[in-house]
Amino acid sequence: MNSYEEKKQRRIDYYNEKAEKFEQESSRLAHESSKMVEAIPMGQPLMPDHYSYKSDKNYRDRAWGKMEKSVEAGQKADYYRSKAEAAENNSAISSDDPEAVTKLKEKLQQRQEQQSYMKKVNAYYRKNGTMKGFEGISDEKAAEIDEAVKSDYSWINAPYAPYELSNNNAEINRLKKKVWNAGRKPALSAGSLRAAKLLPTRRKTACSYFLMKSPAKNSAAN
Repeated sequence: MNSYEEKKQRRIDYYNEKAEKFEQESSRLAHESSKMVEAIPMGQPLMPDHYSYKSDKNYRDRAWGKMEKSVEAGQKADYYRSKAEAAENNSAISSDDPEAVTKLKEKLQQRQEQQSYMKKVNAYYRKNGTMKGFEGISDEKAAEIDEAVKSDYSWINAPYAPYELSNNNAEINRLKKKVWNAGRKPALSAGSLRAAKLLPTRRKTACSYFLMKSPAKNSAAN
């Protein structure tokens, strides 16, 4: 696990800890509210003319207030739990990940292999009019595929529709660009670069940042 993945895991752990904290709080408040409500006689209404009316009303308000807070804590727990699940299931490759290029290349290879497989399947079907006999596909599965193609739209004459290949090809091109851009990203070093200087451009309304290389140690004599 690299530093980026460790950071991601810490974020997931944080969300889970927050969710657990609010779940416990919700459970505690709900239990306290229930115990308070149980102390009220069944069917006992508020009696405005009775001397105990004010204290009885305050007691009931506190009981319902705890239940409302329990619901709020439960909603917060759901929020953080969903954040943790989203972070855990997020398969997007961040440019901050030091292994981004490797992961992007692996993802690109998978897409390219998928594209080749889809083309191979379609070519086999168009040649034979069936998927029976195709390597890795049972006769039962082949029959299901054949039936699916026949019952599909008239313009779809193969197991994989044209849009499936074009969408996957678009993803391949997108990944190729990401691999290229990730490979061009400069590796900045504190020892070789000094603070970025703000230099004005020709436009008066805009500025550009330029990273200036720090001078060599012996350049001071020059």
